This record gives sequence, structure tokens and C-alpha cells, in this order.
Amino acid sequence: MMGVRDRECAFEKLFKENYSQLYYNALYIVHDSEVARDVVNDVFTRAWEDFSYPHHRYGVAYLRQCVYNRCLDYLKHAKVESAYAKFFLDMSRHGIDWNMDEQEEYIELINRVMEKLPVRTRFVMDQCFYEGHTYKEVAALLDISISGVKQHVMKGLRLLRESFSIEYANRKITKKNR
Repeated sequence: MMGVRDRECAFEKLFKENYSQLYYNALYIVHDSEVARDVVNDVFTRAWEDFSYPHHRYGVAYLRQCVYNRCLDYLKHAKVESAYAKFFLDMSRHGIDWNMDEQEEYIELINRVMEKLPVRTRFVMDQCFYEGHTYKEVAALLDISISGVKQHVMKGLRLLRESFSIEYANRKITKKNR
């Protein structure tokens, strides 16, 4: 049976032999040195938690795949954050005022409203605001007129405004009652 010191030595060897390669793989994908370091460190932290020498499963290919998957998760999350930022900007242009301190609550409210929208209206809103497609592109996708797309957008925005107005009124009442 191997001791704790043998386990530590085996893991240290795995770390030293693979860290640089994994870091550069991550850097190639995410284009941010700090994020690349964090990704590789997270992968090695998880590997250490599960590591049992001599029965470890952590070969170079496995670690590379873990780094790749973590990088993709990071990029997906960054894309979602970017989409929400764009969405907030677009909504403010359409008359919805945002308090950035309450962003998480707004996201939850938007998601609730979006879930209640008719399927086609939700699709149009997703395409126009999250995916960044033009009305013309969405009209071509759905084989409807541009004015049909505009009607769906106006309906979605109206429901969002109403929901935010109700939420704002409820917050004012709650604050008054404190």
C-alpha cells in the first residue's frame, strides 16, 4: 500500500509535467492568461481531491479534456453574460430603466416573463435580443413579414414593461411598509 508521501509525489510529478501544456491549451481557447490559470488550477484542484495513487485515472488526455471542457463552460458563461448585458442595453433603449444592483432579480424576472410568452413571440425576442439578429433575418427564418416580427417584439416589450412596472410598484410598497 502506498503512503501519503507517495501520493503527493505522484501528483506533484503529474502537475509539473503537465501544467504548462494545459495552461497554453487553455490560453489558446480563452485568450486570457488569468482565466487560463484559473481553469488549469481548478482542474488540478479537482484532480487532487479525487487522486489516489496508484489507481489514479488522470492521464494527460483526461486532464486536457477537463481543461477543454472548463474552457467551454467559461466561454458559454461569458456569452450568456454578454447577451444579458446587451439585452439590458437594448431594453433600456426601449424605455425600461435598470438598477444594476438588482441585476440578478431582473434576470429572474425576465426569464419568468419570457417563459410566459407565446412560443413564437419568445423565439422572436430570443433571436432579436439574445442572438442579435435583425428583424429582417428573423422574418426570413419564420417566413413572416418584418412588421410581423415588430409586432412580436412590441408584444414582448410591452409584457416586460408591465412586469417591471408591477415589480417596481411592489418594491415601493414594500419599502414604505418597512
